[in-house]
Amino acid sequence: MCHPCASLIIQLILHIDIEINVCAILSIGGWTGSRFWSTAVGSPENRILFVRTVTVFVSQYQLDGLDFDWEYLNRQGLGCNVIDPNDTANFVAFLKELRQDPIGATLDLSAAVSITPYNDANEKPSTDMSEFAKYLDTIMIMNYDIWGSWSDAVGPNAPLNDICVPAAKQQGSAVSAVANWEKAGVPLEKIVLGVASYGHSYEVATKDAFVDGTTTELASYPAFNKTARLQGDSWIPII
Repeated sequence: MCHPCASLIIQLILHIDIEINVCAILSIGGWTGSRFWSTAVGSPENRILFVRTVTVFVSQYQLDGLDFDWEYLNRQGLGCNVIDPNDTANFVAFLKELRQDPIGATLDLSAAVSITPYNDANEKPSTDMSEFAKYLDTIMIMNYDIWGSWSDAVGPNAPLNDICVPAAKQQGSAVSAVANWEKAGVPLEKIVLGVASYGHSYEVATKDAFVDGTTTELASYPAFNKTARLQGDSWIPII
């Protein structure tokens, strides 16, 4: 760990893990950290090295587990990520090999996932995720950022259920996400629903804000000004 605050981070981990008695888990990946995930698990040699790297790291810093946040398997995320048709097969092979390691066998393993199962080799959501359920303790669904500044209209950040809206506006929801993963073979007791603690702001013109012919009934999914980036309030420090 080469971060200038490494010693403080380590002290915090040890304090959390030992004194507060909660698990300390390292998350690997994320939106800007998934560029080389595909490469890291893409060959037997790379998987061996990756398993060795993470197990040495968790031992060195006395971590309790690992969370894998690969965005996304065989699907572009940030825009410059390495992707491969065999990403999903390679990832489950990595998890199997990690579980076969004496250290990896003891870890709490989780994966942060999108609202649909990982893509198969044909770039379609996989229909069988049962192998992942064998090796992961938890599947954490990221039910947020379903709509945002990149969308064609205003929509809910983290919809609970969108079955009642027009089909064109059904981008996914908590209900459909859980159903998707369960149908693909992940037991409900292994699914955790990620809930957002933030929202997105939009600038909507008056003419778009209301249903045609009214001045009081708000329009669903109105157009918005994409050039206006509204900033929220500052962080509130908690001491």
